[in-house]
Amino acid sequence: MGRPDAQAVEEIGQRILSTATRLFIEHGYAATSMEQITATAGVSKQTIYRRYVSKEELFVAVIRDLAASLLETSVTGKTDLQNPLVGLNEACWALLQLTARSETVALFRILIAEAVRFPDLVVRVKKAAMQPIEDVMRFLLHAAREAGLIRHDIPEEDMVNALTGMSMGWFFQQRLLGHPCMGTETERRFFFDNAWDMFLAGARA
Repeated sequence: MGRPDAQAVEEIGQRILSTATRLFIEHGYAATSMEQITATAGVSKQTIYRRYVSKEELFVAVIRDLAASLLETSVTGKTDLQNPLVGLNEACWALLQLTARSETVALFRILIAEAVRFPDLVVRVKKAAMQPIEDVMRFLLHAAREAGLIRHDIPEEDMVNALTGMSMGWFFQQRLLGHPCMGTETERRFFFDNAWDMFLAGARA
């Protein structure tokens, strides 16, 4: 039959990821096997193992795929240094919107539940999905500092932690605990704008 074309390869890849996402959410990480994912996605073992050598690698890919749109938004902001605070604002807002998604909440609940048994999984997820986002934030904060827009006396790492905590930390915590919180984009935007203003009030040069 020959090799599948590029579009077919992409469709197969997305089917594997969407199937894995659903099964991980429904059954948890430990109770989901590569065989289940293979059978449900309707692909061969060779097809799935060619892409992902282990279940851990596939779970990391699921998280990375979920964050892909956020990374695109953040990288867009990274390329425009005329006003790095604008790019930083957009990146933080995109991060808040990502944490509002039900799939994000469900997958991070799994990650928290399995952290003790699979510590390497947590490290890999952070490196693959969260570190690139934080790196963009560090880049933009550094650019803002060099432009004289924010203070120099606060370590950049502390600023990253404070900004993520203020803009989405409390909201994501409430979501993980199952508390109804800011169910509309309008509510989230109001919360975020206030958090951003408080950050700038303390960080501006």
